[in-house]
Amino acid sequence: DGAVSITFYLVGPTATAVSNPADHIVGTIPSGVSGYVWDARKVAIGYSPEQGLMYADVKPGDYKILAVGTDTLNQNTIWDPTTNTPGNIDLSDALFTVLPAPSVTVVSPNGGDAYKYGNTVTITWEAKSIASKSVNIRLLKAGNVVQTIASNVAQSAESGLFVRSWTIPSTLTVGSDYTIEVSDAANAAVKDTSDGQFKIASNA
Repeated sequence: DGAVSITFYLVGPTATAVSNPADHIVGTIPSGVSGYVWDARKVAIGYSPEQGLMYADVKPGDYKILAVGTDTLNQNTIWDPTTNTPGNIDLSDALFTVLPAPSVTVVSPNGGDAYKYGNTVTITWEAKSIASKSVNIRLLKAGNVVQTIASNVAQSAESGLFVRSWTIPSTLTVGSDYTIEVSDAANAAVKDTSDGQFKIASNA
């Protein structure tokens, strides 16, 4: 086909090569210095002299890749409206799925709770796309880690709502500035902490 360069586009799941796939373009897949290594999180949607390339987040869902070859005349034609035929293109044979970005959200305790030594605390978190299927749970006081409650806590799936019980030991210092942190066991940067602080008191 005499192609000298190729541009890749992210297109919707219903795109086909028998009708104009340009109608389904979500954005352009940006190329790197050494080629196309795409994180499936952002696509280019435009350009301005002030901002350069403008990007948009890719929403979770099913997609295809459209490859468009530029010919020797430097024409980048996806669809020829005159002949109603495709240009120098290729389209994914099958769909692929973009999953939600990995995240962890502490559901409880999430602030305002009050406990005493010996109380059982139900720690609940929501996980999304945690490939390791395991998390670490830590207790913080005034933002500082004072205890690792549990490490490598197994999840039954990558995403969902999960629970772990914890009994408050009498060795902790009383205070009203405690929070819970839950993090991906394989990537500590994916984490969340209770939105508010909770109280731990003695039995006296």
